[in-house]
Amino acid sequence: MTENAIDYIRTPLSESINWQDVTPDLKGRIIVKRWPVQTKSEGGIHLPGADGRRVMGVAWVVRSTGAAKQILCPGDSIICPETAIANGLHFPNGEGVDLSDYREIQAEDCYHVLPYAKAQEWRQKTATDLIGEFDADIPKIRLLADEGDCSQALAWLSKLRGKAETCSDGMVEKLKAEEADVLAKAQAHATAKVLEQERAEEAAKVALAAERQKQIDARNKANEKPQ
Repeated sequence: MTENAIDYIRTPLSESINWQDVTPDLKGRIIVKRWPVQTKSEGGIHLPGADGRRVMGVAWVVRSTGAAKQILCPGDSIICPETAIANGLHFPNGEGVDLSDYREIQAEDCYHVLPYAKAQEWRQKTATDLIGEFDADIPKIRLLADEGDCSQALAWLSKLRGKAETCSDGMVEKLKAEEADVLAKAQAHATAKVLEQERAEEAAKVALAAERQKQIDARNKANEKPQ
């Protein structure tokens, strides 16, 4: 598997305490790619504070050498001290290539691993579950939008999209289409509301004019002198 073929998967960090342990003092080096700090994974990624506390960081394995090559494979997620990632060897940026998130660290700094196969298994199950959730929720979301509660519909879609972004690009595209449809309905509702308000204002003006004319006619009739 080449680096370009690696399908990096972000699984929920709430399960990270159960990831497999890595053999202590594992020999070799690992090229890693840091997980994005801004992640939808539950719990996020904690970085060291000013007090210098030791905390765990998360990264993907790009390539391993030595004995580590038999254990840590491309696409695996690993947990290691954040300082190991931050202080790892940097790579020089190539022309038009940003390698700022890549580091080379010692394999012995890796504490826990989530194998790529398990990440794929999680994603497939999550995607399957999401299809069922999508099929159940979309009719309700569309009904909300039809009834004018577009803000709640969009919030619901946003929640589904957050799940989809971790497991299914195809579902993300479907949800984008649903969001576009809700936004169009929101615009239609807003336009209809403006037109309704304009009609109500025009009707009020007509009614007011009619009432004033009625009062004028009544006064004129009262002021008429008998001949």
